[in-house]
Amino acid sequence: MKRIYTATFAFLVSVLSVSLSAQVLPQQSDDSNLYTIAGVTVRGNSLYASQIIIHETGLVEGSKVRIPGEQISSAIRRLWKHGLFDNVEIYVDRVEGDKVYLEIEVLERTPITRLRYEGVSRTMQEDMAKDLNLNANQKVSEDLIQSVKNYIEKRYIKRGFLSAKVNVEISEDTLRENGGVYMKIILDKGERVRINSINFQGNQVLTADQLRKAMKDTKQIKHLNVFKQSKLVEDKYEDDLKNIVEKYKTLGYRDARVVGDTITWNRGDNTLDINIAIDEGNKYHYRSIKFLGNSKFSTEQLETILGIKEGDVYNGELLAKRISGSKDGRDIQSLYMDNGYLFAQIMPVEVSADRDSIDLEIRIIEYDKAYINRVTVKGNTRTFDEIIYRELTTKPGDLFSKTAIMQSQQRIGALGFFDGENIGIDPKPNLSTGTVDIDYTVVEKNSSQIELQGGWGGGMFIGTVGLSFNNFSTRNLFNKKAWKPLPMGQGQTFSLRFQAAQGYTSYQMSFMEPWIGGRRPLSITTSFYYTKQEAYNYYTNERMKGRLDIFGGGIVLGKRLNWPDDYFVGTIGINYSRYGWKDYNWGIYQESFTKGTSNNLNLSLGLNRRSSGSNPIYPTYGSDISLSLFLTPPYSLFNGRDYSDPNLTDVKRYEWLEYYKFKAKATWYNNIAAKLVLVTNVEFGYMGMYNHKVGLGPFERFIMGGSGMSQYQYYSGEIIPLRGYKDNTIASSNTMVGIGDPIYNRFTVELRYPITLSQTTSIFVLLFAEGGNTYADLKSYNPFKLHRSTGAGIRVFMPMFGMLGFDFGYGFDPMPGEKRGWQFHFSLGQQLF
Repeated sequence: MKRIYTATFAFLVSVLSVSLSAQVLPQQSDDSNLYTIAGVTVRGNSLYASQIIIHETGLVEGSKVRIPGEQISSAIRRLWKHGLFDNVEIYVDRVEGDKVYLEIEVLERTPITRLRYEGVSRTMQEDMAKDLNLNANQKVSEDLIQSVKNYIEKRYIKRGFLSAKVNVEISEDTLRENGGVYMKIILDKGERVRINSINFQGNQVLTADQLRKAMKDTKQIKHLNVFKQSKLVEDKYEDDLKNIVEKYKTLGYRDARVVGDTITWNRGDNTLDINIAIDEGNKYHYRSIKFLGNSKFSTEQLETILGIKEGDVYNGELLAKRISGSKDGRDIQSLYMDNGYLFAQIMPVEVSADRDSIDLEIRIIEYDKAYINRVTVKGNTRTFDEIIYRELTTKPGDLFSKTAIMQSQQRIGALGFFDGENIGIDPKPNLSTGTVDIDYTVVEKNSSQIELQGGWGGGMFIGTVGLSFNNFSTRNLFNKKAWKPLPMGQGQTFSLRFQAAQGYTSYQMSFMEPWIGGRRPLSITTSFYYTKQEAYNYYTNERMKGRLDIFGGGIVLGKRLNWPDDYFVGTIGINYSRYGWKDYNWGIYQESFTKGTSNNLNLSLGLNRRSSGSNPIYPTYGSDISLSLFLTPPYSLFNGRDYSDPNLTDVKRYEWLEYYKFKAKATWYNNIAAKLVLVTNVEFGYMGMYNHKVGLGPFERFIMGGSGMSQYQYYSGEIIPLRGYKDNTIASSNTMVGIGDPIYNRFTVELRYPITLSQTTSIFVLLFAEGGNTYADLKSYNPFKLHRSTGAGIRVFMPMFGMLGFDFGYGFDPMPGEKRGWQFHFSLGQQLF
């Protein structure tokens, strides 16, 4: 038997070598080496049938083959390309005249039948399955083994584990009858290499500390660095070198560059020393700035937006922001886009840069205005299309506007039905037609919430069960197929809540339709509630004889406004509450006030402005501002009672409550670094009276302290949280604890940092400092006389349970008789401001 062709694979050098040899046959004529295949056999195969292998080669019985010739080489290549064999050889078994019998010998690669990892993260395993196609039934080869090692080690080295080593163990899979390979991948990542020092050479303008600060992700070892670990990640290190150059450019050093860097690995303590050499170059100024091609907007308008004048220090970062990269829309590109000029091109060109001066031309090609052709929304599997479309401010036929697109994104996020981090916008412009198609993509999240809570507060256990369906649909209420498990998708809100403790019971129900009739942004909210509270002594923590019953409800209409801007919403409502009590001691009122009823009928007016982005769970920019006013009729002006009569009982005095109450609240969000957000909150409340002879009753006051979760103690007041203090303990000196005061203010500062912001769970940690107080009257009001506190906390948002809050706060200014110290606070379903 003579070998015709042999193909072997050299794994160590990853080179396929094919050795060819031909049977020496006599050369008689041009057709002397042309044969008819009389038979083909296969040897060495156990996993794949002979006929499949023969068919793949194309060397079938009866066909013609030239030996030697391209057909044999082609047959070998066909088998090789599938990666199923370690070796392929084709032999001439025998020759009978012009007939030839061939034999194909293969060495099969054994498949992986069992795969195990040690020390490799789940994410890495999933990435390997995707990138290397590493899974069961993959054929084992030296090339595959080396690829696995290189893949894992390279990834971990990039993360700062410079000594990471991977060992791949191959053994027979004894658990399989038909045989196979058991592959075990073992990772020893070692310790992460820390950065001992970052040093600079050639820097005169900026200090080493300033340059280190410019490096956002590459940090030296610092014991107090909470948010950034000291590690070297290759890609981020390269970005930080660019950040150094960008820092210089903000100061006018246009030609600054990193001329070299060295990294030394100190194996003894497993640390790195980084040395970076810098050429700062000259400091540049703008000698001249000219606008060319602008006809739609005057040069004066563009100069105002640019905000850079001749003689100013060169700042490449600021220039880029004012041309097209400003987050707040204060840039020239946004000016054009908000007026329909989607295709406008704004190109800053440095026509001259001599020594320390730059001549800048801003060349503009305006083109025609663009109009919206088509708007689509994708990804809403539960929410009806019209619920999303009605929130959009981009309609077919409208003039294109960048602000309208961003506002549409915020409105979609504000619905609360979609993942705020994954609301996509894909404009598809068509210059030839002067139109643009806009595609919005959303990812549904479970917006309904189940509240199941048990907690301890005020000396007693309280349990809460609540259901909140935030995307309810009355349209499908009688459609059995839509109950999955409830009819959803219409954007309505329906909630039920039950709360109970020893001596306390509360029932609440509300329904909100955001668009009456589905045609205009006019919402209607109806609510009903009933509360029963047994008497309680806050000083002795003892329950007393007597009870208080509160029944009420309300209807509120809300309308989205177009002025001062589209972020404003106005509300108007009618609310009624009836308070009935028996053997209930209010402490500061007449003894006769221990039994009676009071009625509270009021008109509510509200003005709200929300511009805090598309993620209501973790806003990173914008603000939330709200103003509210509650007015009761001035009964004392027309009911004929003499409120100066000393014989008038408090029961009669407060039979119908009269007051007005004003509240103002503002919250600002600022993204100060990476994902770190600074939140500031200011709020104020004032409750006044029309007639001083009537006075204020014990209802609707402000009760401060704690987390705001102790609703079972509030009688009919409004809880104002203040961390670091016990529930409901902040009160003026002449007010009974638990009754509340008519005036309050509160100031809060928080630093927030996200741990995860996924569709299923959002978690962020926070540090806070806040101060607040309540006051008996305007004479005693002092906004600087505060009960101060500081502390830390964590927030966990899960769609089914809402927002869970855990805070530790330290109060510096306790009430008389109380001690300063730490307080733990738990909150559910709410933010604390």
